[in-house]
Amino acid sequence: MQILIGIAIAVPIIVLIPFILKWTGGGPKGLGFGPGGLNPCAQSPNCICSEDDREAFHAKRIELNQPADPQALSQSLLRLPYTQLIQVVQGPADDSQYGKIPEGKFLIHWEFRTPWIGYIDDVQIAGTLGERTVQIRSASRAGYSDLGVNRKRVEVIREHLRNQ
Repeated sequence: MQILIGIAIAVPIIVLIPFILKWTGGGPKGLGFGPGGLNPCAQSPNCICSEDDREAFHAKRIELNQPADPQALSQSLLRLPYTQLIQVVQGPADDSQYGKIPEGKFLIHWEFRTPWIGYIDDVQIAGTLGERTVQIRSASRAGYSDLGVNRKRVEVIREHLRNQ
């Protein structure tokens, strides 16, 4: 009988944990530009960034088939499922959320949501107008580990942009 009571208590708690993590994740963290480009990841392994030199957090910059155009890039990723464009900022700008964006540079911010629970991951692409490579950063808002979801997302984005 005690085992059944324990199970009856444990199962709802286990089911609720993902939703609790989602609701307590807060807003986006680490967005915008730092001294060398996009801000590096924090210490939790639920982030990947082309400008982070640490192996566990590093991704290669994305090579484009054509010169970088923030308007085309911003619309292109909307073709991926569960994606919402948040903002496109072109420099020169001094944005309260994204920091100082130098002239000729741009930053695009999207939210990607998981289908069932709705976890939010923030994806940013930054670059220089007319160049053929862009920086990328993908980070989860909640939890500690993402089981490699952001790394896989960056590769999906890389492949998507390669086929444009």
